[in-house]
Amino acid sequence: MGTRHQPILARVEADLRDGDYARARDRLSSHLCERGYDCELIARLGEICFDMHDLFLAGRYWLVSREDCPPVDLAIKAFLERMGSHPHDRVSRLASFCRVSDFSRYPKFVQDRLRQLGLETAILFERNPAKPTRNHVRFRDRLGLWTATAILMFLLACMVIGLGTVASWIAG
Repeated sequence: MGTRHQPILARVEADLRDGDYARARDRLSSHLCERGYDCELIARLGEICFDMHDLFLAGRYWLVSREDCPPVDLAIKAFLERMGSHPHDRVSRLASFCRVSDFSRYPKFVQDRLRQLGLETAILFERNPAKPTRNHVRFRDRLGLWTATAILMFLLACMVIGLGTVASWIAG
C-alpha cells in the first residue's frame, strides 16, 4: 500500500494487534469517509470485516475492490442475497465512500464486476443522492402530527362551545 496511507494503516494494524477489530474497522471507515474512494483501503476494510465474521459488511466493501478469491465471492454473494434482486436496493446499501462520481474512476476489474452484476446504471443513478436525514423527517412528521392535533382540538372546542350556545338558546 502507498506511503500516503502509512499513518492510518499503522494505527489500524496496532488496533488489530490489540485485538480491537471493531475499532480498526471504525477507524478505517472514518478515514475513508473523509478521503473518499480508495480501492486498497476498501479491500483492507473488507478483510477486517471478514476477520470479524461479518460476511455482509465484507461483501459490501469487497464489491468495489480488486479482491478476487473464494472468500470474496462468498461475501459478495451474501451481501447481494441480503439486499434483494433490484440493483438500486443493492447500491443504496453501499457506503458513500464506495461510490464515485465517474464510473471510469473504478479500477477495470471493479467496473467489469459491477457490469456483470447489472449495477453500473444503478451506481451512476445513486451517486450522492440528496436525501434528508432521519431526524429531519421525524421532526417534520412530528410537526405535522402536532399541527393536526391542534386543529382537531380547536374544532372540538368550537363544537362544544357551539353546542353549549345552542343548548342555552333552546333552554332559555
